[in-house]
Amino acid sequence: MSNKEPRPYEGNAERVTVTGWKCMHCRAFYGNVDGSKHRASWCCCTDRPCEIEGCDGRASKGYVACQDCQAKEHRRREEAVPVGAWDTDEIFVNGDLYYQLCDYLGDCEELPTAESLSLDCSIPMRVLAPKIDLEDFILSDAPEGCELSDDVAQAEADINAIIERVSPNWWEGSNARPSPDALRPYIEAERKSRGYDD
Repeated sequence: MSNKEPRPYEGNAERVTVTGWKCMHCRAFYGNVDGSKHRASWCCCTDRPCEIEGCDGRASKGYVACQDCQAKEHRRREEAVPVGAWDTDEIFVNGDLYYQLCDYLGDCEELPTAESLSLDCSIPMRVLAPKIDLEDFILSDAPEGCELSDDVAQAEADINAIIERVSPNWWEGSNARPSPDALRPYIEAERKSRGYDD
């Protein structure tokens, strides 16, 4: 038999007043503990104050900075990229490789300035296929104490030369950008081909 104290239904409830934070839009209740106000405010909000010091703008939900501050930071990072030597028509613009700069400019509805394009692009850099360390490759599974022939160094050089010769060319953006002066002639040529007046 159970020794539980009886708790009859009729006397098992009392009226209380609950305080805490709720979302004013969907009325979800978040309690009254640390962080409750933040969670209720965040629940259905669409924007919040920009967290950049001195800015009175509004940031979209999920961001800490407003669009103006994000654009300024993006531009600051772009301007920090050094200008490098560019002696080809190939160019990376916003992460995409264009084999001819004139192809990119031809696709632009509105032509960029040389200064803005310089900030938005990078000089392509050829990615080289990995080289083989033949000694490491052979000895990795060989029993301890094995010695290799003196011809290994020459064989390694020959194999790596073949790999470089047969590997496809692929490119990635470098950490340098072309100067506005290098880009300006291409933009001017595209302007003339469209019949724009100077």
